[in-house]
Amino acid sequence: DDPATMAAWHESMVRQGRVPTPTAHQGLARAFALQPEDPRLRAADAVDLARLGRFDEALALAEVVATDPHRSRTGLRLVRRLPRQTG
Repeated sequence: DDPATMAAWHESMVRQGRVPTPTAHQGLARAFALQPEDPRLRAADAVDLARLGRFDEALALAEVVATDPHRSRTGLRLVRRLPRQTG
């Protein structure tokens, strides 16, 4: 249950251009659940949820970062770059 390890495993797949496995998606979600105060994990989970087509959940996570007075710029950039549902 080490959030850093679970998130790094998911990130390594993304950086290699590989599609993360279902287990990697679950690991990232678990990392965020264990450490929800970490804005990097929140942002990574938001992007991952959007890639999975779970746009409303992704946007809800990103909006929390956008309303953080210490990270509002980062959060607003995240909201703008999230993939959106089309059609």
